[in-house]
Amino acid sequence: AEAWVRGMAFDKNGATLITGGYDGRLIWWPVADDTPKPLRIVDAHQGWVRAIAVSPDGALLASVGNDRIVRLWNMADGQLVREMVGHESHIYNVAFHPNGKHLATGDLNCNLIDWDVATGKQLRTWQAESLQKYDKTFIATIGGFRGMAFSPDGKYVACSGITNVTNAFAGIGNPSFVVFDWETGKQQIEHLSKAKVTGVGWGSCLPLGRNKDRRVGRQQRRLPAVLQARRRHRVPPAQTERHRPRSGPRLRRLASRHRPSQRPRLRVPHGSKEAVT
Repeated sequence: AEAWVRGMAFDKNGATLITGGYDGRLIWWPVADDTPKPLRIVDAHQGWVRAIAVSPDGALLASVGNDRIVRLWNMADGQLVREMVGHESHIYNVAFHPNGKHLATGDLNCNLIDWDVATGKQLRTWQAESLQKYDKTFIATIGGFRGMAFSPDGKYVACSGITNVTNAFAGIGNPSFVVFDWETGKQQIEHLSKAKVTGVGWGSCLPLGRNKDRRVGRQQRRLPAVLQARRRHRVPPAQTERHRPRSGPRLRRLASRHRPSQRPRLRVPHGSKEAVT
């Protein structure tokens, strides 16, 4: 590679690594070779390749970049399968839905587009308003989807970037992670750092088990209180009822026996949905 690498993805078997660089090229690399040499080089985009993704079945490679075009490639031979046009600003990220039928792309202005993989048709679009800002002094937009990932069951998509920007030229703001319900396109929650951290959220993921009962927002907001209680090894008196888990009789009995003079340990039953890992 002769340019900065911005996107990377393995093929389905993990034997080949595909990279996308600021020179607009896609390169296939043999992972096991001691001195890897390109297996295939494709001139994919005019300008930067911002992100790439491999379809769940391993047959397709999606690439996006500064030319505002979404392209699908055949993983086996690197041939162009389809071009999809619809974004009006640099495309920052791309992700396949776990069912392989949909492709999500997000741009600098934080517009997310849902594409039909089989036809290339644009199905719908929505925006994460908090992840972009137009700076009148800098005369430019700062933001964009710097990270994008689906939950394993495909019910949610998480997007990351920067918010609360105070200086666009210096890129000063707070990292942010926004979770959307994929079916409705509605925002479920936005995660912000509790500490005074400045920067950008460059990656995102939704682990298995965090989205089983469609209460992502409520579960995530309650988690810090549970962690706080575990670290102090006691149940906070003012928050016992508010943060008490809905399941787990041992926890309920423990909370009901609490007295100000006592310091009982909070024990989370093994396998409980409220267990913190």
